Amino acid sequence: QPLYQYEKISILLLQGKYDEAHDRMLKLKNDLDFVTDKQLEDKAASLWHGEQNKVFKGDPYERSTLHAFLALSFLRKGDPESALSCVKSGLLFDADTEKGAYASDYALLYFIGAMCHQRLGNFQEAMRFQKEAIRSLSARQVKVGTAPDGQPIVSGTCFDPFLKDCNTVLVLWAGTPPTMIQQGEYKEDRQIVGGTMTLDS
Repeated sequence: QPLYQYEKISILLLQGKYDEAHDRMLKLKNDLDFVTDKQLEDKAASLWHGEQNKVFKGDPYERSTLHAFLALSFLRKGDPESALSCVKSGLLFDADTEKGAYASDYALLYFIGAMCHQRLGNFQEAMRFQKEAIRSLSARQVKVGTAPDGQPIVSGTCFDPFLKDCNTVLVLWAGTPPTMIQQGEYKEDRQIVGGTMTLDS
């Protein structure tokens, strides 16, 4: 059901039905926050193999993405406080990875958090969130362009969310998402394999 709802929300956003998507995101967030049974989730993940077969709340990056979209939706509605709450929840879900290798590295959430703090007048916190966003992007060494001398420009080296006349955020999804694989005799060892990104600016 959650995976179906994620798809439905994506379609509503593509259709420009932002209020309907917002309401559905809120309902899904509440469902995921309050209907929790870790034992049953682990059992379900061990029984069903493949994203299309399992019925559960989503992996950490899926839950983090829901919170990122909901934060953007709250910003669109002029409510940076609720947006910041979503950012913090999303970062907590992102930190809840089994291996720790990808814990709290969701650059978009930090970037949105910086904008929220800026709009709330918390400029020190805004700068802290901006630094975390840059750290996260730089750690991945994602190429965003080429310098005149032919050297690659790495993400995190050339953006500033605090441009005074900036009133638009463009979120571009490209490449392939992470994939969860299961190994071991009983498929007990779950690992995230990072997606690929071939697009640059």
